[in-house]
Amino acid sequence: MLVRVQNQVSLRAGETVMGKAAFEDWIWNLAGVLAKQYHSDNGIFASEMFRRDCIDKQQRQTFSGVGAKHQNSRAERTIQTISYWARTMMVHTSLHWASDGADDIQLWAIAVSHAVWLYNHLPSKHLGWKSPLEVFTKTKSDHRDLLRTHVWGCPAFVL
Repeated sequence: MLVRVQNQVSLRAGETVMGKAAFEDWIWNLAGVLAKQYHSDNGIFASEMFRRDCIDKQQRQTFSGVGAKHQNSRAERTIQTISYWARTMMVHTSLHWASDGADDIQLWAIAVSHAVWLYNHLPSKHLGWKSPLEVFTKTKSDHRDLLRTHVWGCPAFVL
């Protein structure tokens, strides 16, 4: 499952640990799941504060080598898929509704958010026709939320 973090990017360890705590609270409230391990690069995640927080919570921490993105191929492939979906939605919207400002680059973040939502809710053949969210939460969905999903970027009116 791909997780989108809404907070701004920070390079300080204290804010990174706060983001880690918020993520752990979120996965606990969503699915009753505890984070057992973190695999990351050596940047801010190698700081004493981050490592101490992992030790205090009995979480294992591993590091990838510099520039070794191949160590997490599933995540990299998922990020690629999300980017392709968001780009396709942006192009589709700009071709159909360009006069309405639908091709504004500032909408990229919203397109990515929608692509992430779709990725997490769509059933996958590789997951036994379950969605990543169903696998993560260990619950079965009726997928009613997909029936209410609109094409991203198309005009919608509230009456």
